[in-house]
Amino acid sequence: MSDEDRRWMRMSRFTSEWQIGFKNYIQSIFGGTSEEETAPCPCTRCRCMSYQTQKEVRTHVALRGFDESFIQGEGNGPPLLVEKDNADEGMRDHADGSHELISSLINGVVHGEVIGNDEEDPNGSAKKLYRLLEEAKKELYPGCKEVTKVSFIVMLFQIKCMDGLSNNCLERILRLFLLVLPDGHCLPTSLDKVRKVVRDLGLDYQKIHACVNDCVLFRGDYAERDNCPTCGSKSPGMNIDVYLQPLIDELKELWNHRWRRNKNSFNNKTETREAPVPLTGAQVIQQYESFEQPKFGTATKKRKQREEDSRWHNWRKKSIFFDLPYWKKLLVRHNLDVMHIEKNICESIIGTLLGIDGKCKDSDKARLDMQHLGIRHDQHPVLENGQYTLPPSLYSLGKDEKIVLCTFLEGVRMPDGYASNIKRCMDFDGCKVSGLKSHDYHVILQKLLPLVARHILPEDVARPLIELSRFFNALCSKELVQSDIEKLSSSICRDFMSA
Repeated sequence: MSDEDRRWMRMSRFTSEWQIGFKNYIQSIFGGTSEEETAPCPCTRCRCMSYQTQKEVRTHVALRGFDESFIQGEGNGPPLLVEKDNADEGMRDHADGSHELISSLINGVVHGEVIGNDEEDPNGSAKKLYRLLEEAKKELYPGCKEVTKVSFIVMLFQIKCMDGLSNNCLERILRLFLLVLPDGHCLPTSLDKVRKVVRDLGLDYQKIHACVNDCVLFRGDYAERDNCPTCGSKSPGMNIDVYLQPLIDELKELWNHRWRRNKNSFNNKTETREAPVPLTGAQVIQQYESFEQPKFGTATKKRKQREEDSRWHNWRKKSIFFDLPYWKKLLVRHNLDVMHIEKNICESIIGTLLGIDGKCKDSDKARLDMQHLGIRHDQHPVLENGQYTLPPSLYSLGKDEKIVLCTFLEGVRMPDGYASNIKRCMDFDGCKVSGLKSHDYHVILQKLLPLVARHILPEDVARPLIELSRFFNALCSKELVQSDIEKLSSSICRDFMSA
């Protein structure tokens, strides 16, 4: 298919040209095949690196659109249809971080972000890609399901870098593995061959020589020089900035992180501001003095919306805790109850999945907010005959799926005293849940929801819910150090941004 024939892929997904072209594309790929067969998905997230069923390809492309590299014809080979049961699970469903890393690295290879350049022979670049794909599928030894050849090598080099192992030490470890692995393994027999795989993945490092007197690094204009253009003192001292140059270059690149430019996932604006500075107690009291305390009581009239929109501060009332003489000096003035937060989140999730009135967060107002922010265009409400119609969302459950969810929750048997009798809280006729306690929602969110989500929800919805469950499960562990909290903070953002 020529670039001229693919112009419709860049059109709006609501136009008739795009819908007709998409229908013909699906027919050309999946025509005459069974529902279980899969093919490379050309959406902006999968980028032909993940095999999906016809239903999944339809959903992905309808929501995300075609990847630009696919439209331009990069990596455009014949679609490989495989049975779903035999599809490469390593490229689709691995939740392990090493497999996600490998998938991202191979994606980088495809799009020229890791290896390959304009001067490289396209056939040579394609050979590297296919070799990487084949290596990523290989079991470390026959019957090994835990790791592949490439994931094992990546984890081995992670240990080397994190623990500071020398090349000689890694060579001895490699010999030990070669001694104990069963026959038929595909682990490289030397450290040089292991490095070859690492280099192809773009994980190799570059050595930069430095002047013995710490004057300059032989990089940039000095890359080809054999002697130092100037000399300094015997120890770095103030010249330490010379060695920080590569770090500064990487930090500049980090500052231009894709999340700052990701307008669609936020308020449709590029973020360039610094993080807000937390207010001190004295600054909070100073803001308190600028407005009057509202009157309490059920008979008190609520504030008008225009008053809420026009206030310059973020306070609705003065907190009584600031009457305590020491409160303004506390560094942390908030104590958030994790279990009640879990209750609020899980109650909203269950209410949204089952469409419970008053608990469902997918409302006209929520869709209008998306339209106002200019995000999630496929979810914007459609005005017909003076009434709004909400396009179906990925997480919308049909009657059968709702019954499956209710049946699962009703059939769970808990140890005595572990949780309430959830069965008594189920209403099968209306597919509703009521009367659950905070601890019940705690159990559902951490233990039960991940089990049923994967059976009733698409992968793009089930995976974030499972990661959210893992997040709270780790947060409620008996032992939690600061480094664990930092990892949780970064992982929860990453998981929900990639969803």
